[in-house]
Amino acid sequence: MDSFHMDEKNKQGKTIVFATSSPRRKQMLHQFGLDFRFVDPIGDERIKHGNESPLEYVQSLATQKARSVFDAVPKNAIIFAADTVVVLGDRVIGKPINRTEAEETLKNLSGSHHQVITAICVFDMAKDVYLEEAVTTKVHMRDYGHGEMRSYVETGDPMDKAGSYAIQNDFFHPVEAIEGCYFSVVGL
Repeated sequence: MDSFHMDEKNKQGKTIVFATSSPRRKQMLHQFGLDFRFVDPIGDERIKHGNESPLEYVQSLATQKARSVFDAVPKNAIIFAADTVVVLGDRVIGKPINRTEAEETLKNLSGSHHQVITAICVFDMAKDVYLEEAVTTKVHMRDYGHGEMRSYVETGDPMDKAGSYAIQNDFFHPVEAIEGCYFSVVGL
């Protein structure tokens, strides 16, 4: 099978941009042989509105990231942006604000299942069109112990991750099984 390779500029001379500051997304895209120009999104993630579904919320976050870099990229650019949230019951769980919140989140996820929703937004600035897509994956967590969970939190790894965990972490393996896309759970 031939590998797919996309250069920062495609055949039509458009600059291909990914609006992300996530090291995991950058690493995955490089592993796939996709060479984007990376631009950090501007601004903070907005708070979910009460009447907004988790899907609508995460799609709006991805769109917000893409729009935030409009002034920083060429006018013929194609901009990609993604965002990921964890949904436990009817509650959207983002990144923890501190270690106490990370521990509380992991305690709530232990031995249960939840959904991970990753949304992607693609803007073609020259044509003024965009596309939104989202993938939902059901994640079954194993019943891990408090000591193991606390040791993981002490590494600092959960602090920049929706749901306070990384499925791909070499030290802490909280996920028992998934129904859906592994890469969506990682954040792409």
